[in-house]
Amino acid sequence: MPLRTDSAVFVVLLGALTAIGPLSIDIYLPSLPSIAEGFHATPAGAEATITGYFIGFAIAQILHGPISDRLGRRPVLLVGLACYTAAAFLCVFAPTIATLVAARVIQAVAAAAPIILARTIVRDVHSGVRAGRLFSLMASITGLMPIVAPLAGGALQARFGWQSNFVVMGGLGAAAFLAVLYALPETLAQKSSEPMTITGILTSFRHVLADARFRVYASVLGLSYAGLFTYIGVSSFIVQDFYGLSPVGYGVMFAAGAGFFIAGTFIGRRLAQRSGLDAAIGFGAVLLAIGGVALPLAVAFGPHHILGFFVPMAIFQTGIGVATPQALAAAVTPFPERAGAASSLAGFMQMSVAAILLGITGSVFGGSAALEAIVVGGAGVAAFAVFVGSPRARYS
Repeated sequence: MPLRTDSAVFVVLLGALTAIGPLSIDIYLPSLPSIAEGFHATPAGAEATITGYFIGFAIAQILHGPISDRLGRRPVLLVGLACYTAAAFLCVFAPTIATLVAARVIQAVAAAAPIILARTIVRDVHSGVRAGRLFSLMASITGLMPIVAPLAGGALQARFGWQSNFVVMGGLGAAAFLAVLYALPETLAQKSSEPMTITGILTSFRHVLADARFRVYASVLGLSYAGLFTYIGVSSFIVQDFYGLSPVGYGVMFAAGAGFFIAGTFIGRRLAQRSGLDAAIGFGAVLLAIGGVALPLAVAFGPHHILGFFVPMAIFQTGIGVATPQALAAAVTPFPERAGAASSLAGFMQMSVAAILLGITGSVFGGSAALEAIVVGGAGVAAFAVFVGSPRARYS
């Protein structure tokens, strides 16, 4: 029986769909050094499994939203989840690091569907502060993945090896497919009349990009997540190689940091309800700037202790939890008739910036904890600068 769109279970299901993305990254982070060793690859080669994922994810987001505006949310979701499940099992049997990277790209293309369409479904049924509230609730659910997934991944790595992480991904993808098939209603009220062609898709994107508010909020969203995903990509090597923690210790630290992200989503939701979306985004941006400045200073000049890395990142992750759900709501609210296109374009900007930044960090600064910390922190400072430098655009 299809769920009611005002039910708690409906929100939980949407949160679970958005959690597929972070799960697909976080669960195997403790295994990155083992993957590099097993394939006789460099750390940059192992990090390419994340960079490739980001690239595939970014490209796919351009398509999923506009296609769902034309065909409906459920068909695109079901195809994406089926392909995600198949790609996860392809990763299990990858014979080389290049094959694993290619399989991760395929997995990412498919994983973009549940994340983009869960966001789009929220915009189908709500807007403004109400949408921001739902995005925060979904982010709280999603935020459990960085807590649970690395701990589970570290345990799986120690017991069964890195392949077991992808077996779990495949099983959860199959479960999500069945949940959507039997429980998720179609929320698209009216299908788009624009042709499902490259020209039609570009037309939708042009209308969205013409809005200055979208450009500002999507930029804040993209820069914030670029810092977060760069941290995700390099933290395993920094924490285990530079600070000497074990894979399980890394999982514990990563999970604790994710708790600050979840706390930030609650703070952001309360601020938005009381003072509006911009107040919440602004507070989150301040935390991003504070954490972004403190992180490289602590890594480069602080005592060689894991708290020198963890405390600034905790501030940074709190800022992400506060700002990003509200920035997403502010970005897509002006486009009820193009919710899929707006969600896709915001997601593309978010993931493409993250992929570029992580790729540069891994290839140019790989091996230097201080330089990698500068890149992570700099993204947060840039998000703050965009927000405070754009009052006219935000109120246009």
